[in-house]
Amino acid sequence: MRKKKTKPRASPGKAARGKYETHVLPRLEFVKAACRMGNSEEEIARQLGVSYSTFREYKKKHTELQEALSEGAEDANGAVVNALHRRALGYTVKVRKAFKLKKPVIEDGKKIAEEEVLETTEEDVHVPADTKAVIFWLTNRIPELWKSSPDARLVESLRKPNRELLEAIQQSAPKLWAELPEGCEAKDIPQDEEDQ
Repeated sequence: MRKKKTKPRASPGKAARGKYETHVLPRLEFVKAACRMGNSEEEIARQLGVSYSTFREYKKKHTELQEALSEGAEDANGAVVNALHRRALGYTVKVRKAFKLKKPVIEDGKKIAEEEVLETTEEDVHVPADTKAVIFWLTNRIPELWKSSPDARLVESLRKPNRELLEAIQQSAPKLWAELPEGCEAKDIPQDEEDQ
């Protein structure tokens, strides 16, 4: 049996460090920009010419790479938050519109032809608030009030009649209070009951 000749392996630290210094370190600004554009780490690794597993190792060892990735991601997240906020509120945008005009060609006081002229104008167009953007914003920013499955205690507290409101109605509008039908929950609240 013949033995195959094998090349001696370089120590893993040297090979990885060399590729980091040649392929990644000089392109940290590219890494930030790629993150801003929404590229995944796997895509960035491929664009840099290193394997994804190696890229993850670089990320663990090199703080400047971690910082470039997080800075780019923060910029992208900020841009998305701004766009979502704008979309949730609605906005007005200037739109340039083109239209054709027919202008008469007049010689000696007589119309001899018509020529078409392309004119442009700017118009303000209102983009209304997007309901889905509003819901998304509220469920994430004020989850205690807007989450999809609300807290059962909160729902129950909203179902209970508001004692102060009922007392105010009873005192300021006794005629309205008297017209409430028998068996109405509002009339059934004992006056000495305390909120729990």
